[in-house]
Amino acid sequence: MRVEWDSIPALVGMRPGAIRKGVAGPLMSAVRVTTTPDASFANSALHTHHHEQYLVMIAGALELECDGERYWVGPGDFAVFAPGVVHGAVGVGPDGAEYYEIFSPARYDQRHRAAISGMYELPFGPGKPWLAGGGPAAYAFGGWQVTGIVRVGSGFPYSVTSTNVCQCGSFIPQRVNFAPGREGDKGNIDNPTPDHWFDPTAYVVPPAGTQGTAGRNTVRGPGTERVDFSLSKRFPIDKARVEFRWEVFNLFNHANFGTPDLNISNRTVGTITSADDGRSQQFGLRFVW
Repeated sequence: MRVEWDSIPALVGMRPGAIRKGVAGPLMSAVRVTTTPDASFANSALHTHHHEQYLVMIAGALELECDGERYWVGPGDFAVFAPGVVHGAVGVGPDGAEYYEIFSPARYDQRHRAAISGMYELPFGPGKPWLAGGGPAAYAFGGWQVTGIVRVGSGFPYSVTSTNVCQCGSFIPQRVNFAPGREGDKGNIDNPTPDHWFDPTAYVVPPAGTQGTAGRNTVRGPGTERVDFSLSKRFPIDKARVEFRWEVFNLFNHANFGTPDLNISNRTVGTITSADDGRSQQFGLRFVW
């Protein structure tokens, strides 16, 4: 059975009351898991991820299933699951096992992206269905080409930060904590707007001198939608020609917003104050001989 990680209940394969605590390092998010002794794969659903996942053993022993193969791992062992690999883990032995699952969306994790382009030449002029015999009308209406490019994509993930409370240096991200009970929604809201892209109350500043536990890339930024259009024509002049081109970028003037303010110490946190360029156009002439 293949299921998504987020659909697995938190206590699958764990003792009642066991710890499932989110922690973070500079580059990853992690979950510390305590398993039930002698659990079975029937109770710990096999699942897959869209990202690479690492498993670091702390104590006890685990039996791993990975694409149908079984493995035993113990304290200090390290396992890597590639994206899309079906896997699961159960504790074996009298004391079960404790381990870290380390994972997070990559900074370049754009879930959906498409680019569609096309070109159409108007059916007038020599060799075309209409005005094939030439003449002034064919010269005026023939040789026109229409080109379009459509680009759409979902947003990239970003990390929520705060002021420099951990004193980790400028190269270490300033992690924050989730507010109690907000680990599930991570501050993401339905129908976000540039004035309120995510709920900053889902995060709190950690105590001074400590690194937060919320992990990285928990908020998705805006997606993009853009249509570019061009109209061009070749005017033959004996053995030379003049090429005319009209290009329109972001034809429908769609607002493609920038990155929200992700620092919960700022008054503008959760707002977006930048955007890509609006509609613009240019004309060009080219003489070829």
